[in-house]
Amino acid sequence: MERARPEYDAKGIALGGFRMFPTLGIGFSTTNNVFEADKGRKGDVYLAFAPQVRVASDWSQHALELYARANVLRYAGKSSEDVSDWVIGANSKIDVRRTTNLQTGVWSGRFHDRRSSPNSPGNIAEPVTYEQLHAQSTLSVQPNRLRLSIGAEYDDFSYNLTPLIGGGRLNNRDRDRDELRLRGRVSLEVSEGYFGFLEIVHDRRDFELAVDRTGVNRDSDGTAVNGGFEFDLPEVLKGEVFAGYLNREFDAPLKDVSGLNYGASLTWAATQLTTVRIGAARVLNDTVVAGSAVISDKSLSLGVDHELLRNVIIQADLNYVDSDFVGIAREDSGIEGSIRATYLMNSNVHASASFTHRDRDSNVPNADFSEDMVSVGLHLQL
Repeated sequence: MERARPEYDAKGIALGGFRMFPTLGIGFSTTNNVFEADKGRKGDVYLAFAPQVRVASDWSQHALELYARANVLRYAGKSSEDVSDWVIGANSKIDVRRTTNLQTGVWSGRFHDRRSSPNSPGNIAEPVTYEQLHAQSTLSVQPNRLRLSIGAEYDDFSYNLTPLIGGGRLNNRDRDRDELRLRGRVSLEVSEGYFGFLEIVHDRRDFELAVDRTGVNRDSDGTAVNGGFEFDLPEVLKGEVFAGYLNREFDAPLKDVSGLNYGASLTWAATQLTTVRIGAARVLNDTVVAGSAVISDKSLSLGVDHELLRNVIIQADLNYVDSDFVGIAREDSGIEGSIRATYLMNSNVHASASFTHRDRDSNVPNADFSEDMVSVGLHLQL
């Protein structure tokens, strides 16, 4: 998907030392379970509008990128599900020296929770929405085969009131929080393109309210120590794999979490026409489900991109997630599979069609659901 295709890639608009890339996605989708419900499933169709503009520097040294994008969904029958997500941000890289660079990024946006989220009560009249501010910075130094990097990430979440069925509003302030993550990594190039690394990550989560809707304090501290390998073999293999130990501590009565940590994100060029993507992760996600400290999500993913023709690309993805609600007996398992075809008509117009199936099984009544979606769309670019 990263291969240069001059006859189909966006040309952009020159702006001095920058180049602007405006795009517009227009799609039509149909779903057989718009509320992602276990019973009484209802279908609907919706239009999606996804405008985006990206301005990137064209400098020989340093780099700056500005961007803004939105994803607007409008349903034909269930207007309660209409959402307008957006994000605006900037990324920069400063080449301090030939062996040292500083990368920073900041963005702000508005998003929504899916109906199937465990944090979305069944009596809400429309999806839960929230604003998020994200900032990050990483300093990397590689004087020789040794590479050192330190970084920090900050996130601020602010949730909005959500209308309830029958009247009233759900106050989501107990989900408002700040997250701060600090990380340090030491990598050693054991052979060309192969790096072994040791990484330490510490994060702190502070919630705005002293207690949440269930009467508990959800502030926590977590630490992870990981060791693994990075791969940087152009046109062959990129990404990393790691394993380690994680620990997250809560105030009573919430249960602390510890144990195996792992992750993988690999992109393998199996042939000149086929790319295989492999992913795995254990992630602790915050929740307001009564009695549960966090949701421990263990995921596996497999994706394949195949260039059927020079201008026809087929993509297939399969994702599996096992969710353990730490502190209570609830367990969910979800699977999502999709297949997508993209036709590159010219440098200005791409067409696509896709089919997606989602399914979740849970040991909690009425938490199961399945959904089938069919989408077609156009991607316009300059």
